[in-house]
Amino acid sequence: MSGGVFDPDSIDKKIAEKTELTNAPGFWEDNKNAEKVMNDIKLLKGRVEPWRQLIKDVDDMEALYDLGMEENDQSVESELHEMYEKAKKEYDRQSILNLLSGEVDRNDAFLSIHVSSFPRCYSPAATDCIRIWQAGADAERRR
Repeated sequence: MSGGVFDPDSIDKKIAEKTELTNAPGFWEDNKNAEKVMNDIKLLKGRVEPWRQLIKDVDDMEALYDLGMEENDQSVESELHEMYEKAKKEYDRQSILNLLSGEVDRNDAFLSIHVSSFPRCYSPAATDCIRIWQAGADAERRR
């Protein structure tokens, strides 16, 4: 599993393998190893579960759309728009996190963005870069 590659089957397989380790005799006696394995399981689930939730959200939007069309109810349009915006925001967030999902990407790093490197008219680019980085860092801290 390297940064930018999303293979849910591979992730599920690794979760199953690590979960199986927890059933081994003496596993829980080695606290350090048990903590590492459980943390690995949590990280792996954190990579795949948000995507599964997005699929469920899209299915819910499709069902609401079909219901609205069936009932000729245009009032669902605003709810669909809100659901879409929320799903799109989460998709964008997960896409960035997926790019930063390599083995070393969970390590701490220092990031320096020098606004003076951008011409005056492009200073919003530096702000956007900082905002994207901050969103990724905040999401990673919540894991």
